[in-house]
Amino acid sequence: MVGAFVTVECVLLDGHSYTVILSRRNGKVDFNRSYGEYESGFGSPNTEMWLGNKYIHFLTSYRWSILRIELTYSNSSVVDVEYGHIQVLHPRYNYYLHIHDFSGNTSDMMSYLDGRRFGANDYDSGRCGCPILASGGWWCEHSCNTTCSLTSPYNGSPYYFGWDCASEVEANARLVASVYVIKQNFAFKGYVQHDTDAHVIKELSPADGENLRGFCPRVCVHEKSCTGFDICQVEPEGKCRLSNGGVTAPGNIFTQCGHYEKIDQIKLICDPLSSVMACLEHGTVLDVTNDIAPELTTSETIITSGGVVLASYLNCSSCECVSSYTDVSGVYEIQISSSENLTVECVMMEGHGYIVVLQRHDGRVNFNRTFSEYENGFGSPFTEMWLGNKYLSALTSSWVSGIRIELTYSDSTHRYVEYSDVIVRGASQLFQLSSLTGYSGNASDMLMGFKGFSFGAYDFDPQSCDCQAVKYGGWWHNCCNTTCTLTSPYNDPWYPFGWDCESETSNRLMSAKIMVRGGSSLFG
Repeated sequence: MVGAFVTVECVLLDGHSYTVILSRRNGKVDFNRSYGEYESGFGSPNTEMWLGNKYIHFLTSYRWSILRIELTYSNSSVVDVEYGHIQVLHPRYNYYLHIHDFSGNTSDMMSYLDGRRFGANDYDSGRCGCPILASGGWWCEHSCNTTCSLTSPYNGSPYYFGWDCASEVEANARLVASVYVIKQNFAFKGYVQHDTDAHVIKELSPADGENLRGFCPRVCVHEKSCTGFDICQVEPEGKCRLSNGGVTAPGNIFTQCGHYEKIDQIKLICDPLSSVMACLEHGTVLDVTNDIAPELTTSETIITSGGVVLASYLNCSSCECVSSYTDVSGVYEIQISSSENLTVECVMMEGHGYIVVLQRHDGRVNFNRTFSEYENGFGSPFTEMWLGNKYLSALTSSWVSGIRIELTYSDSTHRYVEYSDVIVRGASQLFQLSSLTGYSGNASDMLMGFKGFSFGAYDFDPQSCDCQAVKYGGWWHNCCNTTCTLTSPYNDPWYPFGWDCESETSNRLMSAKIMVRGGSSLFG
């Protein structure tokens, strides 16, 4: 599909990379959509979504494709289904479905849809006449013998979100979706010779230049027989060796491989909108494996959330540091100061790691907050968020730092602004935007107008300007010189979410992301 750029969620599992085509967690996105909407897709990878039939067709039409479905129930049980072959045909055939080779630990509820066409509330392409299509798009068959589907209303009646309707009623286990977090710690156990391989079950090389320190623990988490790994500095790109036993012939610091072993693993289930750190702190523990002495610790933690592997680098205080270990964008845990860990989104780009300061895409998080809330941060890297002015100041004040702002508009265009250096002062100087240089990009240079100004919010106006805009969202307000900011209300007619107010009257700003890089050494 030449020329199409789509933001997707990728799940890395068992050596494969899966593109998520449907995600449902809490019912906040309406799936009762038109045929055209199901064709083009809707929702967001950060919330709930349908990728779009035209993209599913593209993904499955030119190579052998596998469909995997993961289901979580209200009784905390988790099941999965896999189909060894899926193909969704061209739109002229109404996204006709070929599907077979079922495997899994629950019912096969899709093989009977082989040869069926896709329908929605405004178009029954297969002429099935099934009333369930009025509640969510799906491939339909003429017997209409189901009252649930993965696109039906989350708490609907008589048609509801579900997989195997009859068994879910009988077991009193409602299909839900939750965040699962697996925290896996590894301990460094010493060195081993590269020619010592009795403990090795598999030797792998990272793809596309991924750093070994991120790659090895990630693949070990997904390999059931893996109890540890070796990181071997051998030519040309290094090797990761998965192991299932202790090292019997240890080497020394001059040998080629460092050996790590699992020391404990905790699996928790959490609310769908939980951050990783909130899940670790408040989640319900489902399983604990801890066979090693508790005094063994490591700064490297592998976290799996919703199938996406993340890492914790407690020796890093910024995403710039994380980028020296991995080039994979995602949510990571870092040590933002000598006494505080923080879960952040890192965007890896052009050899740098950017830490996301602001994220907005649907207006679900209220940005009309107090000065204190803007200082400490709010929201979640999995939804919408403000990192916190105290962290922004720390990241930009101690190192040469750049800032990048990415903007997406209602006509699907993407724009950006970059500044090669930025400094935000500390709390004693009211988080003043004191330095901003090196503008580039294809969007207007709007941030320069706030250079030299302190940060304000509805409960604290440091410039004493008495501007209405200050009462709608925290920002570096330049005494009423703008009616829109990136923290203004998402749909307000007078003080709207926006970047360049005058040019956005017909082409509305839909999403924004502020990122900073640098700040590699905040505390030592």
